[in-house]
Amino acid sequence: MNQENNLRLLAKISLIVFAYILIYFFYNGFLVKIYEGDSLNYHIPIAKAFLNGTIINPVHINGNSFLRYYPGSSEGILAALILIGLPMSIFNVLAAIFLFIVLIYSGKKFELNNYLSIIFASSIVTLHTIIRWINTQVIDSWIVAFFMLTLALLQKPEKKISYFLLLGLSSGMLIGTKYTGLIYLIVLLIFHFQKLIKVLNLKQLLYFLIPFTILGLIWYFRNLIVINNPLYPFPFLFFKGVHMDFQSNNVLRAFFYPDGIVRFLNGALSEYGLWIISLFAPLLFLFKKFRHDKNLSKARMLIFIAIINFGVFLFLPSDKYYHIVVSVFRYSYPVFVLVILSFFVIAQKLKKDLLIAFLALTGLIIIPEIRLLPKLMFIFIPVAIGIFYFEEIYSFMKNKVRLKGGK
Repeated sequence: MNQENNLRLLAKISLIVFAYILIYFFYNGFLVKIYEGDSLNYHIPIAKAFLNGTIINPVHINGNSFLRYYPGSSEGILAALILIGLPMSIFNVLAAIFLFIVLIYSGKKFELNNYLSIIFASSIVTLHTIIRWINTQVIDSWIVAFFMLTLALLQKPEKKISYFLLLGLSSGMLIGTKYTGLIYLIVLLIFHFQKLIKVLNLKQLLYFLIPFTILGLIWYFRNLIVINNPLYPFPFLFFKGVHMDFQSNNVLRAFFYPDGIVRFLNGALSEYGLWIISLFAPLLFLFKKFRHDKNLSKARMLIFIAIINFGVFLFLPSDKYYHIVVSVFRYSYPVFVLVILSFFVIAQKLKKDLLIAFLALTGLIIIPEIRLLPKLMFIFIPVAIGIFYFEEIYSFMKNKVRLKGGK
């Protein structure tokens, strides 16, 4: 019982820290100027293309002449913000909220208790690598959110139509947000095909394909029609593409520059803090207990998928310059989030809940990118009190309603 109380306290603390970060960056989103390169080059132009009708044919989109052909499902969310007059710089604040909810759901699907699920989710969304982009318009938080939602849904396939509609939506947004999402989806389906095929029939497949096509495949069909390459600007099979400057360098090649590995490790430490240990997760397979313990099968699967995703990450753009090495760690979310989740799963199975919770919360001690804004305390303090005493307030209100009903 004492451990449960301690976990409850740590979960409340993690929620309070996350709440402050949300309040701060939501407010900051109304003040900050748009500055990030990829946001200006193609994320914002693609979002505006939804509103001016040029999304159908990217040649008319005002943006990078090649990157404007990228899938644009998550930019559709950005377009909605523009349409209703909200600042574009809260785009990734919304992504952080969505990711937080998805990670709690994912934690529960991997059998974490409620408190560890909250701590796991909080420890991810407060990472420096997430926070540094929270007032930009990049889409990497969205893609990991849809990746994790798809993974969570695949843990226990259901025969219900609503399940296949949601799986189609999540999978469609995954491949409709970025080309790499197509690879991630294929990997997920390989690992979960046997479970999925047991509940799948033609009717359910059709329900899956409706949102999957509208949100995902449509971008590939569009490019195939307008420029004869579904993955343009990248060459693919017999489809012609173009060579872009950033294709000359990737994460793997950057290792071989002078001090390349040192830069990589420094970048990982900067972006993930103590979770840099995720890079050494494959070493767990050296231990017989980890390889054969049935209770750790889900943790093994998570690390297997993470290793494959890391292989994808190695061939994504990078360079020898340290600021770029650090910047591209946002492409590694589908690697590190999986490994961190596996650590939580292992810790719970080994009854080390408090240890993993404590380690996770050490990452919340330093909140990056934040300056002092005393006026926000008038909003934050009531929210913090509400979170801390939520269970007591909820029980009080529930009893009050019950008493009124009794009368």
